[in-house]
Parts: sequence; C-alpha cells; structure tokens
Amino acid sequence: MLKNEIHLTSLVVLLEQGNLKIKTSLCHLLEAIATSPVTQDLCIIIAQLRRVLQVLVSLLHNKSDPPAAEAAARAISAICSLEANRDNAIEEGAVDGLIAYLSLNSSQKSACRALATLELLLGLEAGKKAVMENLNAVRVLVRMVFRVSSDQEGSEHAVGSLLIMCCGSARVRMEAVNAGLLIQLLLLLQSQCSSRAKTEARGLLKLLRSMWPEDPRGS
Repeated sequence: MLKNEIHLTSLVVLLEQGNLKIKTSLCHLLEAIATSPVTQDLCIIIAQLRRVLQVLVSLLHNKSDPPAAEAAARAISAICSLEANRDNAIEEGAVDGLIAYLSLNSSQKSACRALATLELLLGLEAGKKAVMENLNAVRVLVRMVFRVSSDQEGSEHAVGSLLIMCCGSARVRMEAVNAGLLIQLLLLLQSQCSSRAKTEARGLLKLLRSMWPEDPRGS
C-alpha cells in the first residue's frame, strides 16, 4: 500500500499531525518496514523523505512521553541499520536526537539499540563530526559504559564509540577523563562483561594512559 504515492503522503501527514498515540504506532510500523527483508526497498524510499526523519528526531527529544521516544529510537535504529539511509539520518539530526534520548532514557530497553546506532553513525565522517560537536555526547556515553553493564552489548557500543572519538581528539580524551571514564572502565573490567567490551576497555585505558608522561622513577 505504501508504495502508492498517495498512501505514502498520507502516512507522512499522519506522522506530522497525528497525536502521540498515532505517532507511536507509526514508529512501530516504520520499524517493521525497516527490519523486514521484503520491504527494505520501501524503507530506503521513506528515509529519503526529510519530513519523516524530522518527526522521528523530534520524538527522540520528547520528555513528556517516554513510550513515544522509545518507539522513535527503535524506528531510527532500524532505519539506520540500512547503510543507504545513514547519511540522510545524520543530515536530519539523528545523532543529536539519539544522544538526547540516551540522556533522558538510559534505562529504557531501546538504549542499547540507540548506542549501537550511534556507533554505526560514528563510522561515517559526517556522523563523527556530529557526535564530536555535540556538547553532551562524551558525558552521556561515559555514563553508559557501566550503567548498562548488565546488557553487555550496551557496554560494548558505549566503549566502542568512545574509543573512536578519543583516538582522534585530545580534547575528547580529557573531557572523558573529567567525566569519570577511568572509574567506569575499571568497574566494567571487574564485571562479567563480554570479551569485546574488555578488549576495547583495555585499549581505551591504554590510550588514556598516554595522556600522562612516564614517571622517571618507574612508579
């Protein structure tokens, strides 16, 4: 049905003008479209519609309705799982939206998906630039390193994202240390985290250690 331009236009209008319950339901529909192999071509068409992405990003910033924000996070994550959609998502503010969502909903079930999507978008130059320019990104990611340690994938994505960011910026390294990253990493290493999380945590600690000169006494 949505391959018909009239029906697709109706979906966009409903997404823009519907109440939060309607918008939440449409987010679930968009997630289903993006995750089904049968409708991935349709997902690419939808992701080219700026108005759709703009509404989803605005819902990520919604403080008054956590279910709507969570549905939007799931929809954006599903849309960004297709490589062809990532540039458009970044251009329409998905990075800032996901960081805002994580800052408000770190305990929600979709936090891990949001972290995974951020790590994916960091793989693109435009995505990395957007994350580095976000004033809250480092603080939010540091907070997620150990908070989601019961969800091993969440820790992996938080540490993986910070590793990418810290590798290219002394400013980010210092900001992360000031936000408490060292303690978070040490707590993570003492937990039952995955081997990937431990490997990346050790790599990040080694990178941070290079910030301080060697003590000539070897202590």
